[in-house]
Amino acid sequence: MEEMTKGQKIIKFLKENLYLVVLGISAIIFAVLIIIASSTATTSKVNDNKTPVSVITTYYTPVLDATICKEFSATELQFNKTLNQWEAHKSIDFLASAGAEVRSITSGEVVDVFSNYLQGNVVKIQHANGLVSEYGSLSDDVKVKKGDKVSANAIIGYVSDSAANEAEDGNHLHFTMYNDNGKKIDPAGYLNISSK
Repeated sequence: MEEMTKGQKIIKFLKENLYLVVLGISAIIFAVLIIIASSTATTSKVNDNKTPVSVITTYYTPVLDATICKEFSATELQFNKTLNQWEAHKSIDFLASAGAEVRSITSGEVVDVFSNYLQGNVVKIQHANGLVSEYGSLSDDVKVKKGDKVSANAIIGYVSDSAANEAEDGNHLHFTMYNDNGKKIDPAGYLNISSK
């Protein structure tokens, strides 16, 4: 009887145990798919530096049934009727009726609540992804205080005309967003809004 070579032995084993081979390959493919799915399904994965690697966040419009009366503009000047001057407008102004609910665009922590003559009543919220949202020209009936945790779409205050630097615009929300470096950014890149 002729002795089988190593290659012939492997081929004979594979032929006799084909179902085991297919089962083993299937198990490996299944394990790889599970690893890939679990790594892409993570919504807030953190690396060793405590920096978010990927964040999936839903953003809500801060005022419903509002009209954008002044869009974000970092370089193109817009006329401020109240101050009678041209200026960059690094915020979005939502024109709405007095007392309209103002809601947090997403979950976070209230990092400041203050009032001054030019901005009126203001709430600032820090979000997990490094963004900060700021809600100005609120009524005196602010619903949150510094340190409060807020959920997405939670009521934080109400629209008013408390911002003296935009008094001619009437009742509106002066809404500003900052990136993780503290730079003002266009909220339209995050919110599902359009000019009416």
